[in-house]
Amino acid sequence: MPHDSILTVFRFFGMPDLWVTFMKKWLNASLAFDQSAPPKTRQRGVPIAHTLAVSDLLTKFPIPCHLHPPCIQVLCGEAVLFGVDFAVNQRASGLYLYRIYDDFWFWNRDPKVCAAAWAEMQKYASLVGFTFNMKKTGVVCVGGPADPSLPVGTSGCQWGFLKLDAEQGRFVIDQASVDVHIAELRRQLAATKSVFGFVNAYNKYLKFFQRNFGDPAHCFGRIHADEVIGTYSRIQKELFPETGGSVIQCIQQMIGQRFGINDIPNGWFYFPISRGGLEVRNPIVDFLSVRNNLKEQPNPFFTLMEDDLKQHIKLFSNWRVGAGSSNSATKRFLTFAQYIEGRETRLQQWWSAYKNLQDAPNASLIELSSRITEDLEDPCLDNYQKWNAALYAEEIFRRFGTLTIVEPTLIPVGMVSVFKSSKIQWDS
Repeated sequence: MPHDSILTVFRFFGMPDLWVTFMKKWLNASLAFDQSAPPKTRQRGVPIAHTLAVSDLLTKFPIPCHLHPPCIQVLCGEAVLFGVDFAVNQRASGLYLYRIYDDFWFWNRDPKVCAAAWAEMQKYASLVGFTFNMKKTGVVCVGGPADPSLPVGTSGCQWGFLKLDAEQGRFVIDQASVDVHIAELRRQLAATKSVFGFVNAYNKYLKFFQRNFGDPAHCFGRIHADEVIGTYSRIQKELFPETGGSVIQCIQQMIGQRFGINDIPNGWFYFPISRGGLEVRNPIVDFLSVRNNLKEQPNPFFTLMEDDLKQHIKLFSNWRVGAGSSNSATKRFLTFAQYIEGRETRLQQWWSAYKNLQDAPNASLIELSSRITEDLEDPCLDNYQKWNAALYAEEIFRRFGTLTIVEPTLIPVGMVSVFKSSKIQWDS
């Protein structure tokens, strides 16, 4: 981002000259990347992670409390990008520009409004001197053609591994992006030197997948949960074809080859380290536990629109009867367009439906047997732990006699925690 643009915006918003001078000196730092070459003055860009905390200047020229003490990078970026938020709102029929730092989203039922917003964004970008990443910029139009002035892009409308499909009108998993990371995970697992290292790399990458698949929610419906479960199954089969897609059998073979132990029950691999297990993550449980509480057709708004029309007809009929009896037939009743205006915020049923779509479904309750409950001695188990206990408790009992496989005082929990939190050294 050009420094001239940053300083111009600061002056426009009324920053005192002393502050502007200070910011200019800080931005225009001298940089030397080679000791043999003369230093150069930085003209663009803002370094990250610098906190604005100059006590004397803050005392003489206090800044707003919500910016005290701000990260300078955020301060500069938000000051400049606020302009594009405001410009789009004013020039595109009040369209709201959703933004997280420098990522933008906007939508409207009228393609022309979106086209006006995009034109204003380009105009503002040319004024302040920044450009859009066209590889990450695109448009998706559900139910009709997009305005030709909008950017086609290569990624469309995408977040993580979720990609908005125009034909289905919903977010689907981008399987091509998943394939790239399957290949990367295969390389990382092959490079590990221990069982713990294998499990650590596997668990961390599964968390990455789960974060980019999105959590199950009512707005996604059951089809999203089924798609995620199917994708996890495909990932397993791609990674472990020699065991039919079973990571547990793969680790069992690894332990058998290295330590000569071949009779370890499956539950041991999934049980937490605090109880002596290996704590292999099974993300499918998170989706299976809520699947039955998701609707196959989650969109309630078509039904609500029909209900609005029926309600308007009913209210109009009641009004007409009352108007005829009170000799006030000259008065006009609300048209249907007037009745539904602002219904997303005015009608209770619309607000409730919208709120419900944003909520996560409740997991199906697991009733553990009294033997399992007494042995676990932990009333605060989360749903994932309860599912694993219900699935594998019997075989753990048969093999070890208890669900506490190792005495807790003998487990080096601190060392294992450090190992688990260590960063994975990604291969180039």
